[in-house]
Amino acid sequence: MKIILKNESKIGGIIALKVYLIFTFILALFLFIIDGMSNFEFDCFYSFILIAIVTFYFGSKAGIQILINEKNEDLIGIKTGFLILLTFILIRLPLDWDLNHSIKNFKGFILGVTWIIAYMSLPVIVYGIIIGRKIKRERK
Repeated sequence: MKIILKNESKIGGIIALKVYLIFTFILALFLFIIDGMSNFEFDCFYSFILIAIVTFYFGSKAGIQILINEKNEDLIGIKTGFLILLTFILIRLPLDWDLNHSIKNFKGFILGVTWIIAYMSLPVIVYGIIIGRKIKRERK
């Protein structure tokens, strides 16, 4: 089975992946400066790979919507950013989820997820706008 991607799809996926890698590097550098190597763990490597795959997938969909369907690049980019964030939460949830504790303290669990989304909203919006505008610029 051969997978054929349209050029617009490739453009969107590659741009989203590049921006993801840049943002991830900046985040890692920031965390390294704050915390040093004391709590640096490599158990998140598979999350990094899965999110990279998901980012390419959603970026390719954004490329089609922006370049072919001519939708608003900022809104599509922001939507793509939030889809990637929600996917990250769903991928990490089983690992970070202590089932016994979460059932007893379900309100705290929901509050924690809400805080993650609230704190990440501004970076996701910036990330999404950058993705959308870079995809749109690629057409020219």
